[in-house]
Amino acid sequence: MIEKRRYFVRRMSTGGSAVLRNFSYTIRKVLISGLMVVMLLFCVGLIVKYFFQTREFKMNISMPNFNFLAVPKYFIIKDNFYIVYSNGAIKMVDSNVDKADLPVLSGAGLAEKDGKKQEAMKEALRISQKYLADISEININNPADIFLLTVDGKKIMAGDRITDEMMENCMMAMDKFKKLHKKYTTVDIRYKDKIIIK
Repeated sequence: MIEKRRYFVRRMSTGGSAVLRNFSYTIRKVLISGLMVVMLLFCVGLIVKYFFQTREFKMNISMPNFNFLAVPKYFIIKDNFYIVYSNGAIKMVDSNVDKADLPVLSGAGLAEKDGKKQEAMKEALRISQKYLADISEININNPADIFLLTVDGKKIMAGDRITDEMMENCMMAMDKFKKLHKKYTTVDIRYKDKIIIK
């Protein structure tokens, strides 16, 4: 007699592995999408930065005046003593005010009409306070030939502009000369790729 074998269909639950497979697929999609968004934002940022660096924009938007954030930057001496603040505000002060820590901004009037002198004054106001510690005067009488005087009498020739980058390079060169104990009277920072010390 032939024995009949019975075959049973085994039932397997695939729900767990399908859920796991869908979950890993979703995580992979989210990570790739996030990476693509970050790369897109980075590229857009580079394009916008390049666009603004290569173009000069002049916007006539009146900004709010935060006088409480302004710090004293310069003295102007015109008949009386005046303090010029970092936001451009000018305030008359008493002649016995302590002016030892503020450089004099000379060559410009209180209500300057000359556009080139106004621009030179704005550049002087943008100089970081840390570069002004050893400066006694900034002369913008001739905006094409701006010069600075240090507290120890040295002349810094800046040319037609004065920026933080120029001041940083100047201070580094002067510190190096001081360490070498070399004497000099003039520092020329008018050139982009070199500083001349005489």
